[in-house]
Amino acid sequence: MTRTLIAPLVATLRIAETQLALVDAELARVAEKDPVIRQCATAPGVGVIVAATFVSVIDEAKRFPNASAVGAYLGLTPSKHTTGGPDNRRLGSITKRGNRHARKMLVQSAWQIL
Repeated sequence: MTRTLIAPLVATLRIAETQLALVDAELARVAEKDPVIRQCATAPGVGVIVAATFVSVIDEAKRFPNASAVGAYLGLTPSKHTTGGPDNRRLGSITKRGNRHARKMLVQSAWQIL
């Protein structure tokens, strides 16, 4: 590539970096005011972005009877396959139901722990 083609790309990247820094600062301000986001962000592998995503997707946690229901809502529970009696039950891969973006972020956070 010639210099005439690279210069506009570099300028665009600098503008994007500036805008991302502004968004990150605003998210940090919002997270500082929300005690649930602050608490979630203290978990290992979870930062402000993952915590804010989780809180926004779950919305009102009281609507779920237990933690397993939250996992099922996000599609993080294994699928179950049965072929007859209770002895023939097998667990498959996660169901991938629910919010795809939140699930991906939580899976990446889990990888950070490992």
